[in-house]
Amino acid sequence: MHKLETTSVSVDSSVVVDFHLTGNLPFFENAFAGRMLMSDFVEDELGESQIRVLGAEIIPLTKDEEWNFFAQLRKRKRGLGAGELGGITVAKFDNASLLTNDRQARQTADEVGIGQVVCVLDVLVSMWSSEEKLSNKLGHQTTCTPSRASQWNKCL
Repeated sequence: MHKLETTSVSVDSSVVVDFHLTGNLPFFENAFAGRMLMSDFVEDELGESQIRVLGAEIIPLTKDEEWNFFAQLRKRKRGLGAGELGGITVAKFDNASLLTNDRQARQTADEVGIGQVVCVLDVLVSMWSSEEKLSNKLGHQTTCTPSRASQWNKCL
């Protein structure tokens, strides 16, 4: 089983928007049900677009250590928005994987020691692989195919 299938996942707004724009937000919500963490900064960004994610646990920054980390990142990585910074901070302090399509956010997360950093394409490949294994066991095709993953090319 892939680690992404069992661990908590901190998401940023770009990922949610991608699933929303392709009409696959319910699929995304279901894939990470009970494991999706979302910074209150991400929630605010999505609220501006009137996008609501069901089942996400909203994690506000409450401790001085979290705020200091966030502030230090903001100074060093001016190209990242509050949503990316919040997603990284939640992943760091809640021991979660980070799911983002932003290349700079992924690089920053690697730099600060977040154990698993992935983009949408990684998620779809993992899900497709799991679906393919399930299809082989069941003896028939399941719903996820590589062609469905082809529309997700932002993180290449």
